[in-house]
Amino acid sequence: MDRPIFKVPLKGQPPKKGWALRHLSGAENVKRGEWVSVWKEPAAEGFDGKLEFSESDLLVFDEEQYARNISERLRTDMKIDTEVVRV
Repeated sequence: MDRPIFKVPLKGQPPKKGWALRHLSGAENVKRGEWVSVWKEPAAEGFDGKLEFSESDLLVFDEEQYARNISERLRTDMKIDTEVVRV
């Protein structure tokens, strides 16, 4: 027996579950509570990496420990405090 299929149209991708970083203090021109929206790991060969914040867009990490490692790195290397939030 065939089962009926129920389809719901979505705009864009469905939200991803995981961990995100929320700004607390330390970044210039960034409001408290904005999300890390872009993170590109700095390379050892001189590439500075990339870090951006957004009020609505957020970067979601699959692993909590990876998000915590980035949060710690931001705190120690760039003096930017963030919190790891489950989303």
